[in-house]
Amino acid sequence: MPPSSVSTTEPAHTARPHSRSTAATPIATAKRPRWTASATSPTTPASTPQAIAYYQQALALFRELGDTYETANTLDQLGYTYRALGHHDQARTVWQRALDLYRSQHRKAADRVHDRLVELTSSRRKP
Repeated sequence: MPPSSVSTTEPAHTARPHSRSTAATPIATAKRPRWTASATSPTTPASTPQAIAYYQQALALFRELGDTYETANTLDQLGYTYRALGHHDQARTVWQRALDLYRSQHRKAADRVHDRLVELTSSRRKP
């Protein structure tokens, strides 16, 4: 197979720490909409309740496909959206689930998500 070819034999649930498939797949349309990168800004579409519905749809698809790699990423982004909307308990819940997945996948993102959870906990304790 030439180096630029994409293998279609890799199962969807396989962790992909360094490379991504660019093949057209049903999951490709659910991955990382452009507005997800700025989910923490209160003026972006990612901070709207509609974004939560999109993330939940993506989560259902990734779970159905057994794609824990993208499930973790989506939970992480959903946490930012919940936090932007002031839904700190929901943010904490999804970030904890993302953290568990990131750790099981030995991903560096676990450290960042852990820091977000610490921030939520400490901001909750302030008067």
